[in-house]
Amino acid sequence: MQAALAKDPRYVAEGSVPAFSGIPASYNALPEPAKQCGARLLEAHEVAVVEACTAHRCGDNIGGGCWHVAGYAMTASAI
Repeated sequence: MQAALAKDPRYVAEGSVPAFSGIPASYNALPEPAKQCGARLLEAHEVAVVEACTAHRCGDNIGGGCWHVAGYAMTASAI
């Protein structure tokens, strides 16, 4: 799954941006047009994770399946 995600331009790998504890607050403070754009990027990231997870059956035997996995992939780097 990780190899597939590494090739997907919609996916933002953990650690791909410098650590900054204020990222969620900064995102929430964005003006509405920028926040809508950010929401589309986060949605694309989430869909990339779900698609890779489904293709590799990583969500089998997990409550919530690949959507559960995608929740954990919503990292500060993605935000």
